[in-house]
Amino acid sequence: MELPTGVADENNKYCRLRKSIYGLKQASRACYGMLDDTFRSFRLNRLKNEPCIYFLWKNHNFLTVDVYVDDLLILSNNESSKNELKTALCERFKMNDLVKVH
Repeated sequence: MELPTGVADENNKYCRLRKSIYGLKQASRACYGMLDDTFRSFRLNRLKNEPCIYFLWKNHNFLTVDVYVDDLLILSNNESSKNELKTALCERFKMNDLVKVH
């Protein structure tokens, strides 16, 4: 990494990143941590044996979110709870809903 233009290059000074930069090896872990915090705030539980799958089981309704890199697959037997989660996620993150799974 290089210092921004206009910043003096002094040997005993450094720059601290405020957030992860896309492409760095730490970026995926930071992204996963942010998603994990978000899903837990929605009271979704993470599977112990598969940490990329979150679920909520309430009053005979289920909701699962499967995470693969930067893709999410949301499954539910209740359309309104699925749409509520999608709306909340779109408010927090820049997302596209591809609707159909191929």
